[in-house]
Amino acid sequence: MERSIKKDCNKLLIASLIITAMFVAGIPILVVGATRLSSGGFWVFMMIVGIVFTAVGFYGTPIIWIQYGEKASLKNLHEIITVDKMYNVKELSQNLNKNERTIANQITTLIQKRYLVGFTFVDRQELKVSDNVSKNTKIVNTKKCPNCGANLTISGNTGVCEYCNATFEIK
Repeated sequence: MERSIKKDCNKLLIASLIITAMFVAGIPILVVGATRLSSGGFWVFMMIVGIVFTAVGFYGTPIIWIQYGEKASLKNLHEIITVDKMYNVKELSQNLNKNERTIANQITTLIQKRYLVGFTFVDRQELKVSDNVSKNTKIVNTKKCPNCGANLTISGNTGVCEYCNATFEIK
């Protein structure tokens, strides 16, 4: 069963925002609790909450945002593979401005984590749609439009830009 990378990415975004808010809120809670410490138990509790929020936020914020960034990068690659039908590592590398080794590693991760189901990764260079998934899947090559840089979908000897609608003859 295919997992949803979009849901996992959204969960990480929410967790990142919560931990960031904990850090921001923890400092004033800590200060207010510490300045009213002599007033009683509630303010001691508030100071402890402030310490916990500040510590979790201070150490957790960079870690969780890095995890979110990595997951968002995988989500972007997943969308290009599944929506734009771009299966070649070299083309993906050029489209995403990343080196081929990074793209190959990310594709491997997508397959291992079951975000990308129904594909085989041949020689870490090309994704192939598995025979048992769909024999009717039409694979098209996608490149960048020379006019505007958007995706240029190539079918046969003709390429059409998805953005500016320009048509090109492919040699």
